[in-house]
Amino acid sequence: MIRNFRTNKSLYKLQFNYRVSDVIIPIAMSLDDEYTYLSIVAMTSILENSNSNTKYDFYILHPLIFPIESKNILKSFEKKYKMFC
Repeated sequence: MIRNFRTNKSLYKLQFNYRVSDVIIPIAMSLDDEYTYLSIVAMTSILENSNSNTKYDFYILHPLIFPIESKNILKSFEKKYKMFC
């Protein structure tokens, strides 16, 4: 389950809830509006093909001026993968 979606100026953190036995791998991605969909594809592939004991923290770096549409795409991704983590 996704625990939170934090914003701190130009950093988003998609963080999932974990069990103590889980392996946690942090992944940082830097993107702008044109790379939002490509980043979603990469994160989807990671989550869909991961071991059930491997969990991920995604750190998304973006420009300070980041379109609301792109933010909404990231939030929708987070909502969709609550059941996977």
